Amino acid sequence: MNTAMEFLLLSMLSYGDFSEEDYGKTLEELLFGDEKSRERIVNNEGILLTKDNYHLLFDYFKEFLREWEIFHVDNRTVSGKNFYSKASGFYAVAFKKKNKFVISFRGSETYPVEDAYRDFIETDLLIGMGKRPKQFEDGLEVYETIARSDEVEIENISITGHSLGGGIAQFVAVMADKKGYTVPYTCTWNAVGINKNGIIGIDDFINFEDMLKGIYPFSEREMGYLVQMKDLFMGFLFRELKKMGHIKDRETVKLKEDEIIEFNITDAFIEDFIKYIKFDRYIISFDMTTRRDLFRDHNFVKKLFQIPEFSKWLLEAKEFIMKIKKNKAYEDVIVNFCHSKDMTTSLFKHIGSVYLVDQDFIKKDVKRRSFFKNFFILKKYVKEYHFEDVFLPFLITEGDRRGRFSNNLNIDFIASSIRKLIYLEKYLENALLIKYYSLEESEGEEEKVRELVIKGIKNSKDELIYKEQLLISMEKLEKAEIKLLWGKILEKMVSPYKPKDIYDTVIYS
Repeated sequence: MNTAMEFLLLSMLSYGDFSEEDYGKTLEELLFGDEKSRERIVNNEGILLTKDNYHLLFDYFKEFLREWEIFHVDNRTVSGKNFYSKASGFYAVAFKKKNKFVISFRGSETYPVEDAYRDFIETDLLIGMGKRPKQFEDGLEVYETIARSDEVEIENISITGHSLGGGIAQFVAVMADKKGYTVPYTCTWNAVGINKNGIIGIDDFINFEDMLKGIYPFSEREMGYLVQMKDLFMGFLFRELKKMGHIKDRETVKLKEDEIIEFNITDAFIEDFIKYIKFDRYIISFDMTTRRDLFRDHNFVKKLFQIPEFSKWLLEAKEFIMKIKKNKAYEDVIVNFCHSKDMTTSLFKHIGSVYLVDQDFIKKDVKRRSFFKNFFILKKYVKEYHFEDVFLPFLITEGDRRGRFSNNLNIDFIASSIRKLIYLEKYLENALLIKYYSLEESEGEEEKVRELVIKGIKNSKDELIYKEQLLISMEKLEKAEIKLLWGKILEKMVSPYKPKDIYDTVIYS
């Protein structure tokens, strides 16, 4: 299985502007071997993947950049070269390593303005209203395209995503299960939760297009018109099913196992249906023979509501929606890593398991916060806790467990945090500052260094992202580790003026 570090890297790279010309090329080639490719791919909208910081990626992710290559790109943003008539703001890139594939879904955009507006108003806000965003459907389409590829075995597909991209990933994993595929292993980062009424409903189990094909031999052109009335048909259908007591709403089925759905198709029912969906406007361009066949004794409407599968579909929906709500079946295959203070992750419940990176990776869903009540303070929390950088301090960078998570902070991150305190000066005693700027070693004074650093961390208010964890780490470090840490702090003398490693980027961003 891919490591957490790989999933984080590939999630982050969904914010790069890859294209079809990159297919088959490794990330190392694209980012470090070709200046033109790098200029095209790397933008300045993230925290880590920027023109100033890209070289730090190589030092941190080096072997993974050599192993992964571009397999597929789907760009439906306003800046996409293959511009869609109505861009949804969706972007996904699939990576390949030998016979393994990871689909990475881009999260909410902050630029350009058109994509930023679309991501919030047309996507994030829709989830809050219990409606499914178009980008979710786009994500499923990409997954099915890759799953059908001759090069790909379905069980070798994993998916990842950050923010909105993590919400898309959860949706794709669940819908893959519904369609009978192997549920792909899914790893998300500060993802918006989607275990909410309205995202997956009864209409997902009613194949309107297949219903039409079973009623009459429509041409492809005619089908193109008729499928446009799906939403109105579903609205009428749900209204009637609710009247009959078979459903409560779009997600709640009351139908019992042995019940059969039988509509009372009277002339009044047919007239109401035709008026409700404005049937004439969909068939106005059909030839006279087809129109006559459809209206003869109202055969079309009668057949549409006499389909025997209705009961079966509703019972399947009932079982599957309950499976999602219980969530047990997805806890091992859909893993959401979150920061408890991130606003995006706290809006709605997640599908799968949730691990809180700032609370010892405790398996626990994030405490819910009101979407609209907290919208105006969202920007502050997004900047401090939302991006992928909050996960880097807990990744192991050396040894057999490289790339996996640890409950302990990485020593290089601790060094960057203390260097920031030295840079700020006001929280530390002069004794430590003199020792640092004199480039004195810590030999024999490890306990004194520990004491002064701990005191400085306690005085630092909210300057450090993982203050409590830093205090715990400083208490636990052995003398030899204190000596190693102090040496790393001395090496960071040029920080923050020139970042020495990726942790400096995290600390000073």
